[in-house]
Amino acid sequence: MTAALDFYHPGERNPYVTAITNRERSEGSESYDVEPLSEDAWLYFVLEDHATSSNMRAHAFADASLLTPWPIEIGFSAGGSGEDGGLHMGFHHSIESAFEAEPETTMLTLTAERLSVLSTTFERWIAYDHKILDLRKAVAQLGDLQLLRRNPSLRFLGLFAILESIVTHAPKLTDPNDSITRQVTQKMLLLGRRFEFPLQYEEFFGAGTNANTIWKKLYAVRSAFAHGGAPDFEKELKLLRNLDHCTRFVRLAISAVLRQAMVEPQLIADLRNC
Repeated sequence: MTAALDFYHPGERNPYVTAITNRERSEGSESYDVEPLSEDAWLYFVLEDHATSSNMRAHAFADASLLTPWPIEIGFSAGGSGEDGGLHMGFHHSIESAFEAEPETTMLTLTAERLSVLSTTFERWIAYDHKILDLRKAVAQLGDLQLLRRNPSLRFLGLFAILESIVTHAPKLTDPNDSITRQVTQKMLLLGRRFEFPLQYEEFFGAGTNANTIWKKLYAVRSAFAHGGAPDFEKELKLLRNLDHCTRFVRLAISAVLRQAMVEPQLIADLRNC
């Protein structure tokens, strides 16, 4: 593992085993200090699979993790080629861009319980039949959005586009009750009672908050970005705290919907059309 890390970060800051401190930015320049992390705080896990020489299962595992509250990203992979027995490594930009944009990235805690959920989700994902409801595009797009950390407003819009593609249909322009906002709000209320990991509205946004209010305000954020404006988190949208907080919540909502879709694809397909 050390050799692979050195291979991809020769003579430069290794983002997996170091941390940036005292970061200061000014116009056209940046300064910071680099400090080594203790071994128990290194920012990676090693996943090993003996089932095949291909790394496709590893990527499928990462895809499946997007359907849980604990998404995993692959920084690079290493594997044998089969006949020649050589070691081949592949570089994956997503997690590297995360370190560039968010150098204070913290370690994801993978408990035995969470690993069990990840394992179960992975088995469901590789066995899932996409005939009734094809989820491959939505999951791929959700993974691709990790590359937009440097553009948080576009990433937020992208998350809403994915959610809408799963649970909504094109609204009837003559029916005000068929708007995209109303569809998402009402359908998330219905689905929320079925989720394995229910969305914690009060935990995220404070005591007394409810799903109806939160989704309407989240749509106000979406609308502000979609029309070239900026959401007002200081006054009108203070309940939502900030864009980072909203983004985490919407991503969790999408993963919950996708996870439910694997269990009840016909329900989600029918819900989209009603």
